[in-house]
Amino acid sequence: MSRRRIGPDGRGDPVGDLLVELGIFLHLTRRLERFTYPGLFDRPVETDLLIIGDGVRPVVVATERADNPGASITNTAERLATAIWELPLHDFSLVEHYPRFRYGGDLGTTLDLVSFTHHWGGVSWKHLDIEGLRRLITTGIA
Repeated sequence: MSRRRIGPDGRGDPVGDLLVELGIFLHLTRRLERFTYPGLFDRPVETDLLIIGDGVRPVVVATERADNPGASITNTAERLATAIWELPLHDFSLVEHYPRFRYGGDLGTTLDLVSFTHHWGGVSWKHLDIEGLRRLITTGIA
């Protein structure tokens, strides 16, 4: 039986759980908690970012926070990509991460590679399992 990690706010730590599951060394990552960017209708969006820079190109994993005051990371994917670009981080793969425990229940962890057909438009999603995320991190191919 797996135990949930507890974050600094006393809630679960889904980003920490993902790191443990991936077996990623912390010195290869940069973690930005409560990364805030402009959302819909002037409401800010807060997400936790994990920037993993050990492969062909950096992989940015954006985790939906339970206390996000704005629209979901899915509904603001283009705005999130723009905010990451302004870090500046210009060549990256973006993965959406929804934690296992959310919306009051156990809905299972989801990971999706976000792709754009042109500069932050024409968005599509491809489901990844943990092995697909590992492959993306190490080879750049999901």
